[in-house]
Order: sequence, then C-alpha cells, then structure tokens
Amino acid sequence: SDFFEAVHPETPPAGLRAKVLARALGSSVPVKEPGIPAAQINTTSFEVYVNPFTSMFDLGEKQACAILKKAASQSSDTFDTCGIPGVQLFYFQGGLRTANATCGVLKINAGAIFPAHEHQGDEHVLILQGSATEPSGRRYYVGDVVHHKKDTRHSFRVVGNDPMILAVLLEKPNKWLIGQIILDYLFKKRRFVSRD
Repeated sequence: SDFFEAVHPETPPAGLRAKVLARALGSSVPVKEPGIPAAQINTTSFEVYVNPFTSMFDLGEKQACAILKKAASQSSDTFDTCGIPGVQLFYFQGGLRTANATCGVLKINAGAIFPAHEHQGDEHVLILQGSATEPSGRRYYVGDVVHHKKDTRHSFRVVGNDPMILAVLLEKPNKWLIGQIILDYLFKKRRFVSRD
C-alpha cells in the first residue's frame, strides 16, 4: 500500500491513447483522437476500423473499406441532410446478418445535440471520429464500440472542435421523445456539462 501512495499519476504523452486503441483494434496505424492533428499521429482515414466494421455490419473487407473511405472524405456530396439540425447521414446495405437492420454513417457537427430518443430495438455504434457527452455525464470517444439495448433513452452533445462520425446499426427505428428534445435545446448549457 505504501508503494501506491508514493506513485503520482502522470499525464501520458499526446497520441498514446490513439496508439493503444490502434493496437487493440489490430492495427499499427494510430486512431485519430480529438484535439490531436491527424498529421501528428499519421492517419487521415478510418481504415483502422475495418475489422470491427466488417464484424458489426457483416460485410467483406473490400465493401467495408469503400464505405469507410466514403465516410472519411466528409464531403458534402457524401452526406445528406436528415432533418435534425447539425446532423447529416448516408445509408448503406449491410450483409445478410444485418439485412433487416438500418445501417448508416452519421456526421454530427461540433457542438450539435443529437436529440432525445428511445431505442425500439438494439443499436450498435462504432465511433469513427470525435467525442460526445450525455446529460448523465457518460462520455463517448473515438474508437468506442457502443451497444444500446432496446428501450434505452438518451441524447448527447458533440464536444470538441471536430464533427463526430458514427457508424450505426439500428435493429428498429428510434422513437423521438419530443418533450425531451425541447428541454435539451432550452437547457443546452446546463444539461450537457462536461464532467471530466
């Protein structure tokens, strides 16, 4: 116990989290972290996510690479508006295992709120870029694979200076919680406080 009292925590070097995430995902290419320029960690694409992407969406490597390349371009020609302020998306067809699910990539602007919703079926998310926080204080980071079970309710706000890019698999459509959406926008600053 004296040993742990004598050890003082240190801030890890910039980019270390990105390198650890890359290794965990089976790649030597570091994952882009919010606040760290892509040039500093030597990557500008989402190719590091090919393995979890192929598994989540039941796709071959070639298909997954093409979709990830399209998402990484962040071109306005790639993403369509969807009626939610600050949110754009494109859909794609998953493999046989995901044939009845909705598969897509969302781009959510920095500072934007993704409105309150309830999951009518399970949702699986792979965060390709950016980070977000929920009113509860729960944080999501680049490289996270998130599973929201049916009947889960939440909203979140994108934090940092970069847009958030998510690959999403929905087993059933979301139910939008109109009353909560209004509260999220009215109390934006109070509800989405960063709790680092």
